[in-house]
Amino acid sequence: MDSYKSSLEAYTVLIKTLTEESTVEEILKGFVKGLNSIGYYSVTLGRIDKSSGEWTPVFVSCENEEVVNYIQKVRIKLPKGLPTQKGSVGWAYYTKEPYIIEDVLQHPGTKPWYDFYFLFGIKSSASIPILIEGEVEYVIVIHDRKRCGKQRTARDTKINRS
Repeated sequence: MDSYKSSLEAYTVLIKTLTEESTVEEILKGFVKGLNSIGYYSVTLGRIDKSSGEWTPVFVSCENEEVVNYIQKVRIKLPKGLPTQKGSVGWAYYTKEPYIIEDVLQHPGTKPWYDFYFLFGIKSSASIPILIEGEVEYVIVIHDRKRCGKQRTARDTKINRS
């Protein structure tokens, strides 16, 4: 019953945001807050800066201020082609599909983040691209303290190269 209550609270936050806020970014911030409120450890909305080719955080929802401060300083250089040995943001950006990493401490692309994951007990992550007019404008990153989903690799990711 508690999970239904949490989901209802998250949907309430989302509906309130959709009716009160007018910009896409404000709506996405409300969505990020809603995901965090239903139990994901940290959820970050990041904007794609086309001029620098980087993902930069716009809004972080997490109760732990250390995590918020850390993530706000992160800049991720995005791949120009098929990412190799990269984390979930690069894959989500390139494929325009959600990318889930079930075990962040076993995925070779997340090696630069191992200390961060270990310090805060993060076990899995997912990156969700937000497309506007067919182009990825934002990527939402979800960190969780439990393993979830199926880890995708280059071998089982279908890429349309045409």
